Amino acid sequence: MIKDKYIKKVSWLMVLIFFLSGLFQPSFSQQVSPDFNALVAPFNSQKKSKVMILGTFHFNDGGHDAFKPRFTVDIRSVKRQTEVGELVALLAKFKPTKVAIESMPQRQKFHDSLYTEFINKRYAPGENETYQVSYRLAALMRHKKVYNIDAPPGRFSDGIGRRKFRPDTYLVL
Repeated sequence: MIKDKYIKKVSWLMVLIFFLSGLFQPSFSQQVSPDFNALVAPFNSQKKSKVMILGTFHFNDGGHDAFKPRFTVDIRSVKRQTEVGELVALLAKFKPTKVAIESMPQRQKFHDSLYTEFINKRYAPGENETYQVSYRLAALMRHKKVYNIDAPPGRFSDGIGRRKFRPDTYLVL
């Protein structure tokens, strides 16, 4: 008698599982991967943008970075100003339509004002690479403004912390 009840319960359970799997089976079997060509089709006809990203060392760091250069650079010397001018001329050949700088977005008004002073010859560029390269490049290209892009500094674990920084592992030119 107990065996009959057990068989009935198992039978009903099997019927229920079979029935439920039949309900869900069409949805499982009809899953297909999305048609990526259809997803990107609207963008295929758009003109592709070319982006150049330039990274530099901080010309006048002030000791704020984790990397402490062994040598200082007098960016205002005649030699270095010539080199910066040559760099800006080379970058201008790319014909940038926008120049972005490493500065927090909430400082945009500050740079709008300072860049306006710079293009109107009322501000001599400071030693920072933002002024020496970015302002000069944007002015050469006759841009009305520079664009602030940056993010708050990250907090790194020991993987990149100062304890593991070894200056002898970096090439110094």
